[in-house]
Amino acid sequence: MARACANAARAAGVKRFVFTSTGLVYGPNGGHAAREDDPCAPLDGYPKSKLAAERFLLAIDDLDVRVLRLPFVYGDGDPHIAEAIPMMRS
Repeated sequence: MARACANAARAAGVKRFVFTSTGLVYGPNGGHAAREDDPCAPLDGYPKSKLAAERFLLAIDDLDVRVLRLPFVYGDGDPHIAEAIPMMRS
């Protein structure tokens, strides 16, 4: 998907491409906040695929790629909300 979007952006003359990734690309970090320059060591398929897409996009020479690694994304009815509340309380 990232490849197709990048190709479409380049064909349309887009100069800057913003990719939404995940903070999960850092892997487990013992509960410490990740820093942008921390090494990436994802364990699961989803963050592995995001990291692969980041690397692919950043390798494109004629496209100014920016990566946003969001720490937590949720939507209406998302079961992660119920899981996150106890973590926030502690």
